[in-house]
Amino acid sequence: MKIWRDKRSEEPLKRMLEFVNAAQRGDFSITLPVTSSGELGELERGLNRLVEEIRTNRDLWEEQKTLQRELKISRGIQATLLPSSLPQVPAMEIETFYRPAIQIGGDYYDFIEIDTNHLGIAIADVSGKSVSGAMLMTLARNTLRAQAMLTLSPQEVLERTQKLLLPNIMSQFFVSIFYAILDKRFNRLVCANAGHPPLLYFRAEAGECEWVRPKGIAVGLSRNGLRPVSSEEKELSLGPGDLAFFYTDGISDTTDIRGKYFGRDRIAEIAVKSAPRGAKAFLADLQEALASHGGDGPQGDDMTGVVLRRLVAPS
Repeated sequence: MKIWRDKRSEEPLKRMLEFVNAAQRGDFSITLPVTSSGELGELERGLNRLVEEIRTNRDLWEEQKTLQRELKISRGIQATLLPSSLPQVPAMEIETFYRPAIQIGGDYYDFIEIDTNHLGIAIADVSGKSVSGAMLMTLARNTLRAQAMLTLSPQEVLERTQKLLLPNIMSQFFVSIFYAILDKRFNRLVCANAGHPPLLYFRAEAGECEWVRPKGIAVGLSRNGLRPVSSEEKELSLGPGDLAFFYTDGISDTTDIRGKYFGRDRIAEIAVKSAPRGAKAFLADLQEALASHGGDGPQGDDMTGVVLRRLVAPS
């Protein structure tokens, strides 16, 4: 029996077979020319669409693999920078809260034992994700730590940090820092700010909260270095039961399914209710409220907080 062949279809079929074989070998750089009409033409176009989809998905997969590698490296860097233990200060409670986002940001907090009587407390948020953000965070932390040992002025520490960091910060990056020094002898907190969210201060005697907002801009936003990152200091005297809360905007900017922010007022409300029961109680209630507000949605940013509370002497 003789098989009839339409020689006009042999060349397109041959090209399609070669095209499919190339794709099986992992070569997706070829585009199949559409030279036929009718069903063969539709098949040629269909094969092109299929390979284009495979090519796109492969590129996304490779990008995802690269992102996962960077994420692993970044988390490793970040883990080494956070304090392994909390400082022990007479008559003070110190507690921390840190919950990293899936897409790593650049939050960090630190405690610096300046001398016997003074403890530096820093919290910062570095713009930029993944390895670049983690590397800048490392540089910012180490620079601030070194400058903290040279002066008891938080404002001067931030100014020195700005001066040293500026030559090493790319234009798309910046660092917000809230830095305070606790005088352990007098329970006095001196604060300075470089573009970071304000400190929450709960006054136990009045049962009220206030926001401590020293003026300043984030390190890196003044590219020529002429504008000071910190332009003032504020001083607090912590009375019995008073609480100071340092935090990053990943907490206040947590959104619900409607896009509504958790907000600073909500933090203050929780402090009024929970701070009298202690630093741990305040953080526990805050985390519960954040979880309820955020629901099952993805966490968009790192959440970091440091609580400092003066103990109430037993009556």
